[in-house]
Amino acid sequence: MTGTDEVAGALRSLGLSAPGRCPTCNVSTALLGATCKHCKERFCLAHAQAEVHGCGPDARKAARAGVRAEVAGLPARKPSALQDKARAACVNLRLRLAV
Repeated sequence: MTGTDEVAGALRSLGLSAPGRCPTCNVSTALLGATCKHCKERFCLAHAQAEVHGCGPDARKAARAGVRAEVAGLPARKPSALQDKARAACVNLRLRLAV
């Protein structure tokens, strides 16, 4: 075991990762890697997805917030006259059947 491996092992035991290395598998991320937008750590391509390296709940919250923001920005749909007539017909039918 070289000195570099010992340092990387000590960092991993403390919950830290060596710079330029994937915190999960210790593979070099200097050439190919992705930075997680939730935890800001750099991962190899095998662990780049948030769900794979442990940021799944944060990613889910962010996705839901994005959908809510998109929906909130849309104009409210006004029901068409045909929908109003169909709704009125259903209400009248229920009222007749309830008697």
